[in-house]
Amino acid sequence: MVFRRTCLIQLFPFMNKELNRDISTMLVAAMMFHD
Repeated sequence: MVFRRTCLIQLFPFMNKELNRDISTMLVAAMMFHD
């Protein structure tokens, strides 16, 4: 899970800033439930 999280964090700067806000929120929620 840590490896996946690191990859996702590295991809964030390449994403659209508005999408980044929504996607990061969903990812944080997903990580909290699956961790």
